[in-house]
This record gives sequence, C-alpha cells and structure tokens, in this order.
Amino acid sequence: MKYKCSVSLLCENPKELITLFEPEPRQGSRASFKLTSSARSVRFEIQANDVVALRAIANSIFKLLAVWEAANKLENGTTKRSTGKD
Repeated sequence: MKYKCSVSLLCENPKELITLFEPEPRQGSRASFKLTSSARSVRFEIQANDVVALRAIANSIFKLLAVWEAANKLENGTTKRSTGKD
C-alpha cells in the first residue's frame, strides 16, 4: 500500500523554512517528501511505501520544526519552556 500525506504550515517567512529544510535528504528508499511554498505558507507532501516510513519522515520534519521554533523563541527573548499544552 502507498501512503500520501500533506501538511501545510502558515508562516510569516516561508523562505526561512525552505532554507531550513534544504540540507535534509528528501528521498529515501521507502519515503520521500516535496517542499513547496507560497507567499505565507509552506507545504510538505509526503509519500511512503509503508506506514512506518510515513511516520519516520513526518517525525523528522516535525522534530526539525520544533528545534527551529525553540531557536526562534530564544532569539526573540522568549525562553518559556513548552509544557506541550500550548
């Protein structure tokens, strides 16, 4: 079975996210993703051969986004630690 998943993120500076994901490998043996942007959003289109590969690539994307978000909070002086409920 093939799996497809799309995630769209609204953001002020899509070019920043595009730059963040440039070094990421976008093609693996079991999954891949495409990255597109518009004026105010970034879209990830994920394709996978199995559900485990889909989860793995989605987790990789979300973990990198979490690091990016934390770095932006530090840069802006907002160092409040996330409780997972915000």
